[in-house]
Amino acid sequence: MYQVFLMDCNLYSLKVFVEVVRACSLTRAAAELGISQPAVSAHIKTLEQRFGERLLRRGVKETCLTAFGGEVHGQALVVFAELEELDCLAAGTSTRRVPILGASSTPGAFWLPQMLNKLQLDHSLHCEFHIGDSSQVKSWVLERSVLFGLVVELPAADCREVEQREIGRDSLQLMGASGHALTTKKNVRSVDFRNETLLVRAPGSSTRARSDSMLSPILPHFGRIVELNSGEVIKEAVLAGLGLAVLSSWSVRRELEQGLLVAVDAKRWSQQRPICLIRRAGRALRGQAAFLWDFFSKGD
Repeated sequence: MYQVFLMDCNLYSLKVFVEVVRACSLTRAAAELGISQPAVSAHIKTLEQRFGERLLRRGVKETCLTAFGGEVHGQALVVFAELEELDCLAAGTSTRRVPILGASSTPGAFWLPQMLNKLQLDHSLHCEFHIGDSSQVKSWVLERSVLFGLVVELPAADCREVEQREIGRDSLQLMGASGHALTTKKNVRSVDFRNETLLVRAPGSSTRARSDSMLSPILPHFGRIVELNSGEVIKEAVLAGLGLAVLSSWSVRRELEQGLLVAVDAKRWSQQRPICLIRRAGRALRGQAAFLWDFFSKGD
């Protein structure tokens, strides 16, 4: 059965199909692969003829999977994951390669370093890691440039190609410096923000997306909204009394303990969020990779 499949099915066509699904577009997939759009269409047509069913629905703005296409896509991810493991085995790198992890800024700065230290002390294992926003980390995982990713929980629509497992939670709260008028006021009203500055992360940050959602009823009432690229810069600006900001409980643990930062109307303007470990869907884990997935999943 497998011999017949491999003879009839070109693995490159399968790769093209996976890239189309990732990009949600034949045009974007063609650009990523460095081939023409008609060539991409021809590869998809070859697969559809091979299976006798449609794999994709082509819309005006994006290309979507059919039900059968979803099943094929899941199996295709398994195929390429197995080929990657075979490549590592053939190269003799399965145990010698230093694993590289990807992490978004909050878990990467305030959770991962302690876990890596424990990994070194208890198991004599070393990992490297890269920091990016959640969308970058997901791309790294899919591109196989990192072993796993650590991100704020991805929306269901973004999880078609990845598996995610919750490893902890932090909370987002609207905060100000100790002594700020709104940190001592009960039942803060929308009009109370009219002279206030809100400091926010640039678009692309999961913290920005969730804070926009949480504060949507009062966003129009702020005197001004200032975008900054660094969470640490925002925290320091709040400490200096330059404005209010939605901050992660993980990132301000010390400041809260020391009373330097205080939540504004904590019952209204706070929200928990899951922190998750992600990997490519269908990836078969063995040896060191399986151990590391379990280690980080359990927070061991």
